[in-house]
Amino acid sequence: MLYLAVIVAVFWATMRRTAYGLSALFLVTPFDYSVAWSHTTLTLPKAVLLTVALSLGLSGRFAWRAWCRTPLFWSAVALCAATALTLGGAAYHEPVLRETAKMMLYVLTLGVGYSCYRSDPDARLFAQTVALLVLVVSIAAIVQEWTGAPSVFRGADGLVPRVAGPLEGPNQLAGFFDLSLTWLIVQGLRARGSQLVLLSIALGLGILTLCLTFSRGGLVAVSLVAVLVLCLERGWLRPAGLVWWGSSLAGLICALWLAHGGSHLLSLSDQGDTGALGHRSQLWRAAWFFWRHHPWLGIGAGNFEWSLALAGYPRLHDHANSLYLQALAEGGIVLFAATLGVFVTIGVTARRVWRSASLVAGALFATLALAIHQSVDLLVFYPKVGMVWWILLGVALGSAHAEMRPAAVKGVV
Repeated sequence: MLYLAVIVAVFWATMRRTAYGLSALFLVTPFDYSVAWSHTTLTLPKAVLLTVALSLGLSGRFAWRAWCRTPLFWSAVALCAATALTLGGAAYHEPVLRETAKMMLYVLTLGVGYSCYRSDPDARLFAQTVALLVLVVSIAAIVQEWTGAPSVFRGADGLVPRVAGPLEGPNQLAGFFDLSLTWLIVQGLRARGSQLVLLSIALGLGILTLCLTFSRGGLVAVSLVAVLVLCLERGWLRPAGLVWWGSSLAGLICALWLAHGGSHLLSLSDQGDTGALGHRSQLWRAAWFFWRHHPWLGIGAGNFEWSLALAGYPRLHDHANSLYLQALAEGGIVLFAATLGVFVTIGVTARRVWRSASLVAGALFATLALAIHQSVDLLVFYPKVGMVWWILLGVALGSAHAEMRPAAVKGVV
């Protein structure tokens, strides 16, 4: 009943304005309400994505031809093809098919985001949607300090909770904030009036929540990119810059108080028993082992966690905790090159217009934060993070094309 009600509402809203469909898709992405179906899962974001795509197609507003001429589309297709190519040498075929289908989902997400914004470029509504989602996710995560967090670590005086909100874990929540907070920093520095107030509130609460994840990769990535943005935009003393400084300080103090010191945040050692998850040093060593023995096409997409016994870790069952090492292990040089190709294409596409188009700049710096964090965590494996990224890229691509045709621009921040 929930699925049916949402699908009908989203279809009707998208037929009225594609900007409404885009906002609905973005808002439901962290909330899957999954149902097992055959060898996969039916989730609310998938249902909404297909509904919006169907609405665009029936109304003739899916920009197929323009989308298929973009370099980003072809780099995404190349990544999908590189994933599928690993099937030949894979010991387990079902994970390869699952990862290939996931990449096809991301390609469709890019097209839907691009077509929605291209046909109805309402940047103000989309910025408000991002801010609203950050507020909802942050509140849901902070409440877990009292209701119980899904993950903990042992501090100096006991167990310390690590919030995750509606996402799978604290590192995944940090990945969501990699994208959304760096995107909000850019929009906040360029916004005015009442919109600035909403973006600033969301930015402040989001940064505070990020600190409560105790995700070192996320904290470093967001901090580095935020400093870069503030330097490039000369925004240290602007309202958004002051919010970033104040909330970062408050979040750090709160995290240190909860953890009874900063030993966890500052420690780089692998200590304690993590069970089947293993330590990064073990997982990275296994990834290097697989790549050396399968340098060109790897061991098969999605096969890493099922093959760790071959690398000498029979107890472990986890990902490589690095996008780049995971790509090398599972897809060899081919998948690694395709992965880097997506990042390079994003940079080249945004190079000309990022200073004048804030949505392009937001997606560019969000991608940079995600790329930094994924050196120590694998995040796009999770659709709740991956779909957010590809939606932002699709909107940025539509904004970039609008910026190249000034007469077509409507509502760009």
